[in-house]
Amino acid sequence: MITLENFKLDLKKIDSFESIINLKVLIDNLVNQKIFLKQLSLISNLLDIDLDILQLKAKRILVSKFNYKKNRFNKISKIHDILKEFIIFLYLFLRLVFAFKKKERSKI
Repeated sequence: MITLENFKLDLKKIDSFESIINLKVLIDNLVNQKIFLKQLSLISNLLDIDLDILQLKAKRILVSKFNYKKNRFNKISKIHDILKEFIIFLYLFLRLVFAFKKKERSKI
């Protein structure tokens, strides 16, 4: 199982692009883990949203948790914290979508 707590970019490398690619690979591997995919698949089925969209959002959340100045991820205690943030995003998104649909129906 991949952990985020021990990951640090190699700051000795001259090419910073290569370091960012290493971060991207780590996040890709984390999101593609069996346990993570299982949770995302469950949410995908419940909300009838494409799994690829959920994976992309999870990756964006993870990237936002990386602190470049400290060269480590901000404290993420569990995958559940990531999923909690994701559920909050989905709630706000769905609320916006249903509010928009309600306005369209009232115009008709």
